[in-house]
Amino acid sequence: MNKTTTARSRQGNKKPHHRISYPYKVDYNDHFETPIAAYEDILPILDAIIAHKNNQLKVACQQHTCKRSTLKVYDPFYCNGQTKILFRQLGFENVIHEKRDFYKDVRRKACPDHHVFVTNPPYSGNHKERALEFAANNNNQKNNTGR
Repeated sequence: MNKTTTARSRQGNKKPHHRISYPYKVDYNDHFETPIAAYEDILPILDAIIAHKNNQLKVACQQHTCKRSTLKVYDPFYCNGQTKILFRQLGFENVIHEKRDFYKDVRRKACPDHHVFVTNPPYSGNHKERALEFAANNNNQKNNTGR
């Protein structure tokens, strides 16, 4: 694992190389983007979350409503930024997906404010477990503070 991954793109028989730099250690085998079909599969869940948020807003007598374009979606595991593009194609305009060190942000309590944590974490190491731990802890904090 290192901080630079070589990405290859095929153009005919040529295989040009370009380097992508990350502010954290990476494993080349973890750097494959999630396809739009996977995000389409979870649309019913995201739409149900939006409906639930709207019910909460009604109870609180608030005038504004939540919709796909205003739901704050957070995916901290960055590959090449495709996640933000794909979510926008599905109507989600408020997607937080940046090339940052997620674990450093967690340690510093510097993760962005968000409504939904949606990610396909790297499969190497203990990324899946740590992502689930963050989701569980973050949800508990939101429930305890009323966010």
